[in-house]
Amino acid sequence: MTLPELRCEFVLRGQDLQPEHVSRTLGMEPSQLWMVGDPIVRGVGRRHSNGWIITVGPDRGLDLQPLAEELMRLVSPSTAQVQQLAREIGILPAIYAPIYFYDELPDLTFPSDVVRWASEIGAAISVDLFDLGDEAEKVGV
Repeated sequence: MTLPELRCEFVLRGQDLQPEHVSRTLGMEPSQLWMVGDPIVRGVGRRHSNGWIITVGPDRGLDLQPLAEELMRLVSPSTAQVQQLAREIGILPAIYAPIYFYDELPDLTFPSDVVRWASEIGAAISVDLFDLGDEAEKVGV
C-alpha cells in the first residue's frame, strides 16, 4: 500500500497583492509565489491573480491534522497582519489541502482550533483529492 501524499497550505491571493509586501508584513518568506500571467501547471493556463503560499509537507500518511496544526503554528503569530492585509488590499486567505492518494484516503478532519483560526482570518478551507490509483498502476507503484 502506498500512503497518500499530504500537504497543507496557507494561500493569499489577489490582484493587488505584492509578494514582497506580504513577506515584509508577515515577517516570513513564502514557499511559493506567482504573479498574474505566470503559468498555472506545466505551462497550461495562466494565473489571473498574484499569490503567496506557505506549505507544510509533503508528508506520507493517513492523518491531515498534524500538518494543519503545524501550518497554524507557523502562520498564526501573524494573524493580525493577515487581517490587516485583507482589509488593505482585498486578499483572499485560504487554507488548502491537496491530497494525492492511491487506494486509501487519509482522515481529512481539521482540528477545531484550526477552524477557529481560519474563521478569525476570514479564510476558506479547501481540500482537493487527486486519485492516482490508475497512474500508480501505469508506473508500477
